[in-house]
Amino acid sequence: MLFDKPLRDHPPFLQFILIFSLCIASGGLFTLIALQLAEAVTGIPGQLVPFWLDNPETRFIPYIWWMQSMSAVGLFVVPGIVWAYYYDYSTSWEPLGFHHKTRTKNYIVTALLMLAVLPLVYVVYQLNQQVELPAAWSSLEKSLQEAEASSEKTIDLLLTAKGSMGFVLNIIVIALLPAISEELIFRGVLQNILRKAVANPHLAVWVTALIFSAIHMQWYGFVPRMLLGALFGYLYFWSGQLSLAVLAHFVNNAVAVVFEYVSKAAKSPFNETQLLESPWWLVLLSALFSGIFLRYLYLHRNKTNDLTPTL
Repeated sequence: MLFDKPLRDHPPFLQFILIFSLCIASGGLFTLIALQLAEAVTGIPGQLVPFWLDNPETRFIPYIWWMQSMSAVGLFVVPGIVWAYYYDYSTSWEPLGFHHKTRTKNYIVTALLMLAVLPLVYVVYQLNQQVELPAAWSSLEKSLQEAEASSEKTIDLLLTAKGSMGFVLNIIVIALLPAISEELIFRGVLQNILRKAVANPHLAVWVTALIFSAIHMQWYGFVPRMLLGALFGYLYFWSGQLSLAVLAHFVNNAVAVVFEYVSKAAKSPFNETQLLESPWWLVLLSALFSGIFLRYLYLHRNKTNDLTPTL
C-alpha cells in the first residue's frame, strides 16, 4: 500500500509520479469547479480561452483573479499539502520546516536581500533578452514569445485595477498566492524529492530552479528566473524553513505591484522596468549588498536540519 509507510521511505520516482498525478488531478478538478462557478462569482461565464487578450477590459479583472487563484490552489497548493502531510508520520509537515525555529532577523534580512538584488536581476534579464534561439528553433521561439506576451498582457490588465481593494487583490493574486503555491510544490516537494534521488543538495537546488523557470514558458526571462529559483532553493536549503523562500518569492513578485500603484499615486512615469537602465554603480551596490545579506543567511543557517544539511 502507498500510505502504509511515510513517503520519505518510498523511492523518489514513485514520489514524483504521485505528485505529478496529484497536480494533474487536483488542477483539473479545481479548473472545472472554477469554470462552473465563474459566472456566479464574477458575472462572466467560464471559458478556458483567454478572451481578455483581444479585448483587455477592466471588467474581466475579477474573472482573472478568480481563475488564477483557483488554478494555483488546485495545481500546486492541494498536491503540495498532501505530499508534505504524508512525507513523515513522526514529524507532521516536516518538509515545510515547522519543527525548526528561524530567527526574526533572518526574515528581515531575506526581505532586504530581495530588494537589494533587484537591479542585478534586471541586468541579467536585459542580457537574457538579447539571446536568440537558433534559426532551426524559430517556431519554438515564436510560440515562447507569444506565451510571454500573453502573460505580460494579463499582468498589465490586472495592474489597471483601481483602488485599495484592487491593490490588495493584486498583491494576493500576483504575489502571495504564487509565492505560497510555487514554493510549496517546487522547493517543498520537488527539491526534496531530487535531494533523495541525486544525494547532492546543490544539484537538487539547481535542477529544481531550472524546472521552475522552464515551466513558466517565458524564454526572455528564463535565466533571471532560474537564478531567483536557485536563490529561493538555497534559502530553504540553509534554513530548513520553506517560509523564508515564500517570503523571498513574495517580495520579488510584490515589487511590481507596489511600483505600479506608487507610480500612479505619485503621477510619476517611473516603474520597476526602469531598473533595466540602472547605472553601473547601482548594479555594483546591488551585487555587494546581495552578497552581504546572502553571507549573513548562510552563516546563520540551520545546522541541525536533516532534510537540508549544511554546506
